[in-house]
Amino acid sequence: MIAESLAVFLLAAAYDILLGEPPAKVHPVVWIGRLITFLRTKAKPSKAGGIALAIIVIAATVLSGHLMVRAAGYVPLLPLLVSAYLLKSTFAIKCLLEVSGLHPLAHILLSTLCAPGLWPGSRSGLQGHQHHGLHDRLQDQRSQGAGLCRSEAR
Repeated sequence: MIAESLAVFLLAAAYDILLGEPPAKVHPVVWIGRLITFLRTKAKPSKAGGIALAIIVIAATVLSGHLMVRAAGYVPLLPLLVSAYLLKSTFAIKCLLEVSGLHPLAHILLSTLCAPGLWPGSRSGLQGHQHHGLHDRLQDQRSQGAGLCRSEAR
């Protein structure tokens, strides 16, 4: 259980650093925002309405995530990948690095992800040339004035 949870977290972090934010059409947080917007038009602006909205959004989010992971269970490794994607949508490391210029932190994160023995069954993690390519890509994006996350720019 701990190994699987760690794998989900590391895959989510790697996905975020490598690819950044997904398009709005497939971003779970955007879906949650749309649900909130829809429910706010239906709920009365009151404390009870706000509590009901929160309960509905939390329940719908948890249930949707559970069903997606469960449905993916018929294909080996797919539940792990779906879980990592859903977890990744809750943070934006690459975006934070792009807008803040924290390149030393990017280097530390990438070095950690590339550490030998970090990934089960692998002696070298990400290959060294992949690590340097990622670090160079982050620096290039920053030098080109990339101030917004990919999904924000759309």
